[in-house]
Amino acid sequence: MFIHRNLLFRRPRRDAFTLIEMLVVIGVILILVGIAVPNFIGVMDRAKVTQCKTFIQELKGAVAAYNTDTRQWPKSGSEHLFAALGGYAPYSAKSSKRYNPPYMEFDTNSAGPVTYSREYSSNADLQIKQKAQSGNPRSLKEDALRINQPEVNDWRPVLDPWRRPIVYISPDDLRLRFNDDPQRQVSLDQLIAMDIEVAVNDRNRQANTPFGMNSGQFWSAGRDGVTASGDTRPAAAVGSNDKIRGLYQPGGLSGSDSRDNDGDGVSDASDQKAKGANVLAEDDINSW
Repeated sequence: MFIHRNLLFRRPRRDAFTLIEMLVVIGVILILVGIAVPNFIGVMDRAKVTQCKTFIQELKGAVAAYNTDTRQWPKSGSEHLFAALGGYAPYSAKSSKRYNPPYMEFDTNSAGPVTYSREYSSNADLQIKQKAQSGNPRSLKEDALRINQPEVNDWRPVLDPWRRPIVYISPDDLRLRFNDDPQRQVSLDQLIAMDIEVAVNDRNRQANTPFGMNSGQFWSAGRDGVTASGDTRPAAAVGSNDKIRGLYQPGGLSGSDSRDNDGDGVSDASDQKAKGANVLAEDDINSW
């Protein structure tokens, strides 16, 4: 019987990858994942920032429409935004005859559930944190965000895309702050953003002007949930140096440079983050 010599010396066919080939393929995959995942996360973060900016502008427009109809401002605290703009009691019973809600529709993504108070207290990731120019961030308790005596029983705040409360301070409270009115609650100093502009108030004193006295202040603590801490000392203790009282933009105690200082892909009106130990939140999103 004749057997072709090529059949006798033919090498067996290889049906599997070698270990080296497998390692090369795995390495390439890991490199691609390492490139793709940060880019994907960055895209998602930028999308949330855009979403938050749009949502805050919608809130601001809805509050302006509410004021046009009722000649009133919703009370400070975003649970009042939810109740007033959405048409929930007690606003439906107490407001003027021209009150015509809803001024804005809210869903489960834009307003907290009735259990939000418990969730906020138990979940550190949902808590807004304030950081002074030195020291560790401290979490704001629910009471610090419910600035006035609430007219609504449930704390159902309006939420940013990170499921944290959007801070709202009404023009009424901003004017009390500007006039250093005794009715003003001390906790407001920790939250109000101040302009560097000085004007004469109703007490005939020169004082820094809060942002948004004609529209209110609306802001989110952004992706990291950290914002700046204001000086809480009363005017008598500070004297003429009113500049250090209150925030100079949430997330920064003085001005803006409009740059992405920390390279996180975000820069905004409160971009004041610097290198070193004494850093402040850069990614706050605000409007007034």
